Order: sequence, then C-alpha cells, then structure tokens
Amino acid sequence: MRQGAFSQSSKYRNATVSLCLQLTLVFWNGFQGVMKRFGFAGGPASHGTSKAHRLRGSTGQCQDPGKVWPGTPMAGRMGGKRRTLQSAWVYKVRRFARLLDG
Repeated sequence: MRQGAFSQSSKYRNATVSLCLQLTLVFWNGFQGVMKRFGFAGGPASHGTSKAHRLRGSTGQCQDPGKVWPGTPMAGRMGGKRRTLQSAWVYKVRRFARLLDG
C-alpha cells in the first residue's frame, strides 16, 4: 500500500479496506493479426475478395513519403506488458505469498 492511501472500515468483520496502486502483467497472447490486436473490421467476405478477408488494407501513401510511418497499426506481438491498475480495493494482504486479495 502506498503512503497516504485512503483507508476505511468495511462491512467485513475486523477488516480494513484500502485503495492502492497495483502493477500487473497483461496476459501474453502471442503473435496476433490486426483484427484481434486493434479491432479492425477486415475486408468484405464476398464480391471478388480473394485472400484478403482479415488483412489490414493499405499501409500508407504512395511514392511521396516512400515509407511507412512509425506507429502504424500492424500485426505483431500482443500482451506481456506491465500495466498499472489504479484505485484497487484491497481487503487482505498475504505477505508471504505476495498476493493482494480484492
């Protein structure tokens, strides 16, 4: 629990509820396409579409920039990053198991 965290008694018997910041690791999903990774809609399912149902479409402009801009959404590794969960309610701290029960 961080310093200055808000604490209050709860309806649970002899329990103290606290708000804290929690660092967690997002589940590792492996290599994913743009539909799952960014929620793209994909192409049409019929009317002449051939092998382009789950593709992202165009990657950029033509010869003028002559490159793909950084940060362009493409297929790649998804998950496995650290994220912060703010204002998590903690009811119990199991110190030796290194767990927070919420």
